[in-house]
Amino acid sequence: MIKKSMVKIFLIHIPNIKNRDYEELIIPNGLLYIYNFLKKQNSKVEIGVLFSDCVDEFVECIDNNTIIGFSVNSSNKNIVFETAKKIKSVNKNIITVAGGPFITLAPDEFLNKINSIDYFFKGEGEVILSEFLKSSNKFEKISRASRIENLDEIGFPAQSDLIYSNILTSRGCPGSCIYCSSKMLWDRKIKLRSAESVVSEINLLYNKNIDYFVFSDDTFTINKKRTFEILDGIKQNKIIFDLRSRTDFISDNMAEKLAEAGCVSVSFGIESGSPSILSTLNKNICLDKSIDVINDFKKNGILVNLFFIVGNPGETEKDIVLTQDFIKKARPDWITVYGLHYYPGCELAEKYPAGKNLLTNSQSVYYDNPASIDKKKQALYSTFNKF
Repeated sequence: MIKKSMVKIFLIHIPNIKNRDYEELIIPNGLLYIYNFLKKQNSKVEIGVLFSDCVDEFVECIDNNTIIGFSVNSSNKNIVFETAKKIKSVNKNIITVAGGPFITLAPDEFLNKINSIDYFFKGEGEVILSEFLKSSNKFEKISRASRIENLDEIGFPAQSDLIYSNILTSRGCPGSCIYCSSKMLWDRKIKLRSAESVVSEINLLYNKNIDYFVFSDDTFTINKKRTFEILDGIKQNKIIFDLRSRTDFISDNMAEKLAEAGCVSVSFGIESGSPSILSTLNKNICLDKSIDVINDFKKNGILVNLFFIVGNPGETEKDIVLTQDFIKKARPDWITVYGLHYYPGCELAEKYPAGKNLLTNSQSVYYDNPASIDKKKQALYSTFNKF
């Protein structure tokens, strides 16, 4: 039973350092938002990164009336469950809860078998975790949160004196790509923070000497009016920033406005230079328009990164050649190439079932074989390196 007046909440991110990816060390935006939301309600909450070899030391510092909340994704899921098991073996009175992308997408029957986690929260965690703290006895092992209709109402992490540079201004994506889990995470509904809220967040962090930002939205430029309002509000500050978007959500003179406000680089998901592969992936972009958009960004001094995917269903040598031709025509500043892989619940897994258990396998499960993927990756990188 939770003693409400004394309970201490630890929000924990456990990075998978085996991936050798520095982004693994970044605390997910979701945890930052939950921390701020609980902090504003006067909860005793702490947030941090916990490395797997520091678990024993961590457990020694906490008492029985403690809740540990884990953020779980496809990369760190096994480490989290192992850590929770270790914590429970040392002190079974500690309450463990978990949320995050992997938890939201995982089937209930799989989660019910994980005894080291007491409660799972699917969806957005701010409100549901707050309700849990008020009345935990009303909750089953697995609960799903309703979508938060007004993101401005939950505030932003800088309001609780957190320092960070990754900014999230929206939740959801307009795309319907079969390999992406975004539409399952957000129920195909896109929620936008107001421009005023975003500008306030940037200004607050800027006044704390943060002058470099990354807009982590799936599609930052989804709404032209809001985008321009944000840019007008932040351009007075001497900042630089990166963002991600889709070429079909870039309007006239947007590159110029972004550059004026401090944008130094943009990443676009092109995925393939082959129309047939784009159709297979349900990536509804126009390649010719994408070239025009890329050229416009480069003309305005913004560096362009292009994401590509290889190892797709029905992919032939001709499709790879078409992608190479696109790279030659677009001449991006750099490229990032991935092998097509599965996330639990994504449409890709339904149309082209994987051969392994996506829930328990610690590595990404690719549609194509790794040797073929590596060969295709090298073909694209080789093309890029020639100019």
